[in-house]
Amino acid sequence: MAILKHLEKGNYEATSRLTDTWGKYNVTSLNGERLFHIETYGSADREYEGKVSQQIEINEHMAKELLGLLNRFLEKDI
Repeated sequence: MAILKHLEKGNYEATSRLTDTWGKYNVTSLNGERLFHIETYGSADREYEGKVSQQIEINEHMAKELLGLLNRFLEKDI
């Protein structure tokens, strides 16, 4: 599990190997800091279907930064 503290543009190119999966979210706190928790689960063709694959925690500062990026994405500005 990780708390996302910095985010910058990379050079990832989507491939034909993307698979559908599902996830859950929750709001929690650690040491008085509110965190938005996201976890994704193994896709249907994985050995351990339904097992948590990735977990990430986003604090309020990073959530605001991510919202700004998502708004730019939706406006086709990035």
